[in-house]
Formats: sequence, structure tokens, C-alpha cells
Amino acid sequence: MYTVMLVTDQPRVLANFERFERWEDLGYTRPLLFTSAADALTALTSRAVHAVSVDVPPGESAALYDRLHGMSMFFLEPVSDPDALAAVLERMSRMIEARSASAASERSPMLRETFFQTLLDGLMHSQSVMRNRLNLLGLPAAADAPCLLATLRMENGEEYLREVWRYGRARLTMALRKFLQRDTGGVAYTLSGLRAGSMRLLACPLSPMDAATLRQQARDYLDGQIIRVEEFLGLDLRMDTVEDLDGLKALLHITPRE
Repeated sequence: MYTVMLVTDQPRVLANFERFERWEDLGYTRPLLFTSAADALTALTSRAVHAVSVDVPPGESAALYDRLHGMSMFFLEPVSDPDALAAVLERMSRMIEARSASAASERSPMLRETFFQTLLDGLMHSQSVMRNRLNLLGLPAAADAPCLLATLRMENGEEYLREVWRYGRARLTMALRKFLQRDTGGVAYTLSGLRAGSMRLLACPLSPMDAATLRQQARDYLDGQIIRVEEFLGLDLRMDTVEDLDGLKALLHITPRE
């Protein structure tokens, strides 16, 4: 059975993990719950953990993140809804099984998605860790190759969540990833979580491509997918910003002590 560690100062998230009744059914032990990053860091010295959910201020969690990335840890969303938690845990089980099965499995799309999500969430701290992950996953992407970061904004997002969608932010994020997150035309597109009505989408070339070509290709792709999202989900998305990055290294979260 797998073990999850939650580190959060959010009462609703903590209560959701405490009250969730399907841990054993989904193949998990009861989670390790902490409100302090320091206490969680101490617990890692004696407890085996397969995945971690962290939702505390960055200034309090830098040392914990450093330790977790050194352990090649999986991260899961700190959701406050039981249905969303069940979906996250089912997905996490597949990822854990994929990594443990064989070296070939480590090149699976699920693990690659975790890598890109970690970058997008600002949870990776050093170029050496990033390059190690690229080699481990066998990704053709280069740390210094041009990539693109777009910000997508939901028009009338709160009204849509309340009046139209009604299944919560986590499930909406999963639905949007089915439209926007894929490999096509030699580019890997990865969508971040939904925060304050906006999301970030990373376009990373998997083969040599200059910045101008990547920008045009990504814009064409996004224009088409945004139309599909509106047709199928009734959600009005807009591109707020499109930023050219000089490589994946631009997404690293560098703490002051580094």
C-alpha cells in the first residue's frame, strides 16, 4: 500500500484528507498529516512516503522541497473535495506503479507530466536537479532550448464555476487538460492548475525549433483548442500573455539562499 504525506495550513484541505474514507479501497494507508513543514521534514527521516501534497507558504517550505526533490518524490494536489481527492489518488497510483515497474516505464507520459507540472508550480530549485530529471525520463527537451509560456484567463470564471460547471476547480483543471495538454507537432503542451481564474500553459519543443516557429505553432494550436473548449465546455478562455523563455531553466524557483 502507498502512503501520502500532507503538509498544509489550510483547514478545508486538512479536513478533507482526515475525513476521506476511501484510502484503503484505493490502495493507500491513512495519510501522514502535518501543519508544519519542519515537522514533516523530521518525519521523513523515519517514515516511507510515496507522494506528498504541500500547501504552506514558500518561505516555510524551502528546506522541505529540497529534501523531497532529492528523493525523486511525486507531488499531488492539495484538494478540499473528496471526489477530486479520489481522482488525484487514482492517477497517483498509476504514476507510482509506472515508475516502479521498469526503466522503460519511467519514460511514460505520466511521469513526464509530473516533471513539467513540478516546473510550472515553481517546485524545482536547481538546474542540476532539472537536468537529472531530463536524463532520467529520457526527454529530448533541453534545459537551454527556447520554450514558451502562455497565461490563459477564464472570462467570468467564478460565475462559470458557480452556475455552469459546479464540480469544483480541481475537476475543471482535469477537464481542461484533456483539451490543452498533449504532444503535437513536436511540441509538448502542459497546463498548470487553476489559480485565481487563470492557468499557465508551457509549450516545450521535443525537437530543435527556433523561437519564432515555436511561437507561431503554439499560437495556432492554442487558438484552435480554445475554440474547442468553448464549444464543448461553454467556457470562454482568453490568452492574457505569451512569454518567450530561454529554456526550461527560466522556470526554476531559486530560493534566496541559493
